[in-house]
Amino acid sequence: MARHFTRTITTPAAARMSRDWNRPLVSLLTDFGSRDPSAGIMRGVVLGIAPEALIVDISHDVDDYAVADGALLLWCALPYMPIGSHVAVVDPGVGTERRGVALETARGDYLIGPDNGLLIPGATRLGGIVRAHLLENTAYRLPVVSSSFHGRDLFAPAAAHLALGVPLEVLGPPLDPMELVALDWPEPWIGDGELATSVIYVDTFGNVKLSALAAELEEALVSAGSAGRLELFAGHPDLPATSSREITWSNTFGGVPVGEPLIMSDSYGRLCLAVNQGSAAELLGLRAGSEVWVRAGGQARTLVASGEAPTVSFTADVREAGAPSVDEAFTPPSAPWDVAPEPTWMARTPLPEPQPDAAREAEWSPEPAPEPEPEPAPEPEPAPEPDPPPEPVPEWSPESEPQPEPEPEPEPAPEPEPEPEPEPAPEPRPKPMRRPPAKLEPVQWQRESGVKKTEEEARAAWKAISGE
Repeated sequence: MARHFTRTITTPAAARMSRDWNRPLVSLLTDFGSRDPSAGIMRGVVLGIAPEALIVDISHDVDDYAVADGALLLWCALPYMPIGSHVAVVDPGVGTERRGVALETARGDYLIGPDNGLLIPGATRLGGIVRAHLLENTAYRLPVVSSSFHGRDLFAPAAAHLALGVPLEVLGPPLDPMELVALDWPEPWIGDGELATSVIYVDTFGNVKLSALAAELEEALVSAGSAGRLELFAGHPDLPATSSREITWSNTFGGVPVGEPLIMSDSYGRLCLAVNQGSAAELLGLRAGSEVWVRAGGQARTLVASGEAPTVSFTADVREAGAPSVDEAFTPPSAPWDVAPEPTWMARTPLPEPQPDAAREAEWSPEPAPEPEPEPAPEPEPAPEPDPPPEPVPEWSPESEPQPEPEPEPEPAPEPEPEPEPEPAPEPRPKPMRRPPAKLEPVQWQRESGVKKTEEEARAAWKAISGE
């Protein structure tokens, strides 16, 4: 980006005090949103490399693929961040040939992200780019780099290592800062009593951020002697279909009645259109890419030559997407504006058609065309040479007929191996025989018991024992 921002940012005194500890700082800005885990994964990768790091989430709600929006938010936030490593990922070209870069600024910060213009305005706000290096050293990235999540695999590891003190030149080869991709950010045009600019961002409250700074409007109106009343054009003021309205310059939202629009300098020094307790984008019908002109109230516009006419709107792709252009009528949803009358200088008188000069016509006469030269007769083509006689075909004989090769005899099939005999089933074990209880005869009982009794006593005792 060619323009340099000169607004001075002063770091508070407490931030310049020396401390015994020096914890590394990493900030994150992405368009990942808060629904998916991508932002949290990047925080985890940083903490895995630098466990003591302080992590600041600037924003993860940048509009999808809106590189200019992400650049503006980074431009706004970086001057208020401590010196550290700042990662920004709004990367529609992830996985393509676009490069990953790390930039060192004059303030001492490192900016890490894709080379698509996202980092340039923020680096300029921090004093400019001192060095630029490509991220090509595989030792300072995750082992596997995907084709769709370089914020996790490439940028977060590089930022963590830089925050720990790894030298920038270790991450990859140097790159000329002039070779970095520039951001397609429209430049304002400053005229005599008027300013041409474009809408670059609409915030949550509907405030319309313009590409011009408040100081540039002051420069345009320094000779106008305006008493605070300005005229706002939503489009080129020379087109009859462009609507205009008066708007008040105010330093605060409450400087105008509720529902009334105003033009002011926002908290970052940028020119801003707002509505007291309302949305300027809805009231004025503006969106990103819209062309806006501001002129001192009651002042006639100085004519500008066609070669000096400014071009402040976005590219044709943005206009085709629906952004108002100088070729479209501006019709706000409410508060009809007074249509500017068509300037008298725009009325064009048709020029007379040129008449032929009779004297020149009389003197002029067409010259006779030269006669064509006769074409030479074509030379006769040489007669073709006769074809050589065909070679004689040999007569057929049984010996000349190719004999078929004998088929090889088939190899005998191998004899099948004998099947192993099945093992005999084990014989069942015989059940043990239970020995019946022995019955002792009286004489045997008398002998085994060792008691001598008469036969009658022995029988009586036996009957008592055996139960007979």
